[in-house]
Amino acid sequence: MRCTRNGSKATKKRIGLWGFSLLSIGLQAIGLQVIGLKVIGVQAAWAAPEYRRSDWPHWIDSNHNCLNTRHELLKERSEHRVTFKPRSRCQIIRGQWTDPYSGKQWFKASDVDIDHLIPLKWAHQHGGHLWNTRLRETFANDPLNLLIVEDGLNQNKSASGPDEWLPPKNRCWYKQKWQHLIELYSLDGAHLNLTCSYADKVTDIGQNTGFEPYNPKSPGSNETNTNSASIDGAVVFECHTDKRYCRQMNTCEEALFYLNQCGVTTLDGDRDGLPCEALCQ
Repeated sequence: MRCTRNGSKATKKRIGLWGFSLLSIGLQAIGLQVIGLKVIGVQAAWAAPEYRRSDWPHWIDSNHNCLNTRHELLKERSEHRVTFKPRSRCQIIRGQWTDPYSGKQWFKASDVDIDHLIPLKWAHQHGGHLWNTRLRETFANDPLNLLIVEDGLNQNKSASGPDEWLPPKNRCWYKQKWQHLIELYSLDGAHLNLTCSYADKVTDIGQNTGFEPYNPKSPGSNETNTNSASIDGAVVFECHTDKRYCRQMNTCEEALFYLNQCGVTTLDGDRDGLPCEALCQ
């Protein structure tokens, strides 16, 4: 049977579509997907399921004293005595807080936000979607990941990583806190450049705001103390082979470090990703 000219074009069109489909399938098989004219790797944010803030329990009252995480932080980090809401001991309305992002001081609780240094959405898109609810709750309420900052700056930052947004002040300190938390929680931050540049250094106002720049112990140091450095009083840990059990851990952060960075799986007997439940409950 003789093919018509139009039939030949239709056949070519079908072959072209089949070829594109086969190419797309082949790319997906090696971990890539064609979207328009872009090829996006499997580590991209779209690979995680849709982020829902409700999946990350936050502002909990862990010690049942009617102060949730936000108000506990406002109370603990105020530089002067706080004022509670009238006829209530559960909400703080006044205090004095220094914003590490700007160096400014604030006195009304309504003017500040509690910022997740690593935003929950960013964590979700870079490995946190694999965590169970308990580990998400631990991360969402971890004081190491919480800062009292100007509400406008927090809204401006939104869910951005340090490759998209940096604070006006203390940029080296900010990047180093990111590095510490990424390692502590084994998040995927390989694509980030967290090197402190000269331009970053000139923004660090350190002692002027009460926030010391992070100074890790230099390589080759003879110090043997495991508390090799601190960030706002947060200990940076080192792996020691003689620490393998929960009874040897002092804090949940230490247990998380030994589980995720040192590979001490004996700390997570039920394999739920959360070590030493007595410390991390």
